[in-house]
Amino acid sequence: HALAAAMKDGLAAMPKVRLRTPRAAEVSAGIVCCEVEGYTARDAMARLRASKVLASATPYATAYLRFGPCILTSESDVETALAAVRAL
Repeated sequence: HALAAAMKDGLAAMPKVRLRTPRAAEVSAGIVCCEVEGYTARDAMARLRASKVLASATPYATAYLRFGPCILTSESDVETALAAVRAL
């Protein structure tokens, strides 16, 4: 939960990112979804993967960029992902 919170807080602070996952821990867990202005979810995902950041696009009618911080993710991994999103 702490890593997901750090990811949500970092993304929410970016002016060109619209966080889609609720920030409240009681209504969200490990998956964090957002939109990056100027990119489709799949385009952003491809650019992030080129930077060695794992992200996916949700498989729904409206696709969002999706991150999944988990037990194998470190604080450094979250910071790397946030830096890569900032660079988009």
